[in-house]
Amino acid sequence: MRAPDRSDGGIDVQAMADLIQRLRPRLVCVTHVPTNSGLVQDVRSIGSPCHDAGVLYLVDACQSVGQMPIDVAVWRCDFLSAIARRFLRGPRGAGFLYLSDRALELGLAPLYVDMRGADWIAADAFRLRPDARRFENYAARSAAQLMRPTVAGPRAAPSARRSRPARRRARCAA
Repeated sequence: MRAPDRSDGGIDVQAMADLIQRLRPRLVCVTHVPTNSGLVQDVRSIGSPCHDAGVLYLVDACQSVGQMPIDVAVWRCDFLSAIARRFLRGPRGAGFLYLSDRALELGLAPLYVDMRGADWIAADAFRLRPDARRFENYAARSAAQLMRPTVAGPRAAPSARRSRPARRRARCAA
């Protein structure tokens, strides 16, 4: 479903509530602060009809986290996704996902279960973790691997005598 906009650009919350009652979606998603319009959605007002109707509510806070206060309890959202790169000044690829207790109690599971998201109880069976770690994905520290120091001297292997950018390119190509 797509809710209509108000004249100022924000979501028409009453029209959205009517659509929720009529269409019964499983999830409502909203971007708190779109990338290039300057709009700040009233995520608090959007959360109330979602919560009252029992519809899961996801807030994309990639542009707002680190810039303005975030309060998942007041917003009544079940999920909040954000990246660390923008205003938290974190590395590319870092981010986080908040899950409410209500979302966890529903027993939701990720599409792909990672080795940290479940206890593997047999070669082909697993038990999901009871908390939000079931959505955690393991990732290697790629940046740290690319930047690890190497000792290069006259007796070093030819690959170690290459320039640092050449060594990085070679590791990336491997």
